Amino acid sequence: MPTHESPATRRAIDRASIVHRRSGQAAKNATILEDLNPRRPDKAVQQSTMKLDALQIFDLPAAQQTAVLVRLDADGASGWGEATVEAAPMHSEQWTGATRAFLEQCLVPELIGREIASADELAQILACFRGHSLAKGAVDCAWHDLAARLAQKPLWQSLAAIGREVTFVRPFGPRPSLDDLLADLAASIDKGLAQVTLKLRPGWGIDVVRAVRSTFPNLAIRVDFDGTATLDQRDLLYRLQDYQVAAIEQPLDADDLVGHALLQESLRTPVCLDQSIASPERAQLALDLASCQEIRLAPDLCGGLTAAQEILAACHEAAVPCLIGTRAQTEVGRRHAAALAMLAPVAAPIELDDNNEPPPTNAPHPLTISPWPEPGIGPPPHFPDPRPPTPDP
Repeated sequence: MPTHESPATRRAIDRASIVHRRSGQAAKNATILEDLNPRRPDKAVQQSTMKLDALQIFDLPAAQQTAVLVRLDADGASGWGEATVEAAPMHSEQWTGATRAFLEQCLVPELIGREIASADELAQILACFRGHSLAKGAVDCAWHDLAARLAQKPLWQSLAAIGREVTFVRPFGPRPSLDDLLADLAASIDKGLAQVTLKLRPGWGIDVVRAVRSTFPNLAIRVDFDGTATLDQRDLLYRLQDYQVAAIEQPLDADDLVGHALLQESLRTPVCLDQSIASPERAQLALDLASCQEIRLAPDLCGGLTAAQEILAACHEAAVPCLIGTRAQTEVGRRHAAALAMLAPVAAPIELDDNNEPPPTNAPHPLTISPWPEPGIGPPPHFPDPRPPTPDP
């Protein structure tokens, strides 16, 4: 039952008390995870030393976001990574201009011509710079692609993953009307979709969930607030439980891990965090605080595949299910997410949150990727020549 202490009082609960209360749920989750896959995710096999010859940057602008593609060159091969950033810093300090400037002015001079022996060594170099997890993630993913190509292994195999088919599903955001949403859902269900994520916003909330549940009584429903709710709206979050939602994703601001812990403590429904998981340190803090019962891990958000493997291991130790997501706009980021999903213990669809709502009519839905035999992420992508570095003022 919901508690009635004031938010200020409830925030005074110390971390040790919260950690103690999560132990029972952790034991239940441990049994579930071992049944699904008793194999602990291992870190990728480290490659031999590489001297990086070039780091090139490509921009692929879209309506609201830009895919910043990074290409690392070494020993005659190239590896690719992707950072999906907003055109302006509306929801995050990471935006196209800042990401390009960080890559050009900080990482290019730091990395080019340098011999790097492993992904862990690269991570130590990147850790010298504060923030910019999206740019760091793109470089880290490009490193893993490059190392796999030089080793003549598919990326998923170089991560010691299980070669299984993975499926991408898109969340369903607000539509012009409820009828439009229900029609889109019906079309997707006819194509085999068994679970949906509904993006909720002010004015597009509990009535939407009620209508979807009434129309599709057997559909598995998740809801995602993208950090737009507050603790003052706990009654709304409690009411969602009446409609048997499978999880509530990122209800509060990404930085509010304590608020999420207080919320999860009073909810039967699992809280799932994704935007909050921007680094292994943030993930560990969320686990220590019991801020969630699930994590949705995006390699392009958390700092790359090296960080993602560390987070997978932490979730395994804490017996917290770890799902995979991505905001990738291109096949580059999707292949990295697919390789990570093949490594994750829980076999579940990858949430493709690419702001492409509704998906283009010529796009398969759901999208599937099977294990590929080619080295790295597969055939090298073809993009226009990279934009030249921004000149110094």
